[in-house]
Amino acid sequence: MVKQLPLVLMVWVLPVLSVGPAPLQQDVRAMEAAAVGRIRTLNTAEITYAQFFKQGFACTLAQLGPARNGNPATDKPTPEAGNLVDSDLAAGRYHGYHFTVRCPDDHTPPDQVRVEAIPDDAGSGARAFCSEVHGSESNSKSSGGIGGGLIWYAKDGKAETCWINGIPLR
Repeated sequence: MVKQLPLVLMVWVLPVLSVGPAPLQQDVRAMEAAAVGRIRTLNTAEITYAQFFKQGFACTLAQLGPARNGNPATDKPTPEAGNLVDSDLAAGRYHGYHFTVRCPDDHTPPDQVRVEAIPDDAGSGARAFCSEVHGSESNSKSSGGIGGGLIWYAKDGKAETCWINGIPLR
């Protein structure tokens, strides 16, 4: 009977142990899907901001978020608080990711914006995501309008890798 115990352990215990990591990977994939959805939300908000205010893109999340008194139903959109994303996303944190928007150049009005989603825990195995929107409504005839919005990812979870060697998300 003692000789059969290791065989019993292999047949009954090892399959149970092998199920352990799957939920963690499912959690990471769910976090990534939510991050990609929020990147798309930010890209759309940036395009709307540029078309509505006609002064280029928002260079901060606060410019896309609700006004300080926090009532989206009654707050009038302004360039400082466009009321295009909810306060959670405007705060820059969502489901294990840190979000940023930034204008990488000194053009006035900003004609390019970069959107990033970086995992809070670099060791989680979650990917980093980045996207770029360019052009502006004010110069749409010369530049062909607003474009971009493609999303790239980096397996190492780093923004720098995403921008330099990012893999297109399909």
